[in-house]
Amino acid sequence: MPAVRDASDARWTVRRVWWPFGTWLLDLPDWGGLFAIGLVLMAPLVVIWPFWLLARAFGVPWTLIVRCDRNEVRREKVKGWKESGERMAEILDEVRAEGGPEAESGAVVY
Repeated sequence: MPAVRDASDARWTVRRVWWPFGTWLLDLPDWGGLFAIGLVLMAPLVVIWPFWLLARAFGVPWTLIVRCDRNEVRREKVKGWKESGERMAEILDEVRAEGGPEAESGAVVY
């Protein structure tokens, strides 16, 4: 995950959201029976995965999460893998140059 530091030495990161259905299924405790429970809980994800992949291939936008020192600053939706990568680079360039990304129309600012 790319990261930069701004003028006040705050760490800024930008990443794509790969799986929008939450991470609670992936944060299981380490105790006996974990494998069996993991298989039962992950089975629906195996069914959903092909449809998710097709949706991404046909243009569902990527969500970019911008964070400053692990605190979410904003989210943006960008259509296309290449375009989302370019937007990530633009945000990090803004942080390097100005000390923080500017809020733009269409961006969800927190």
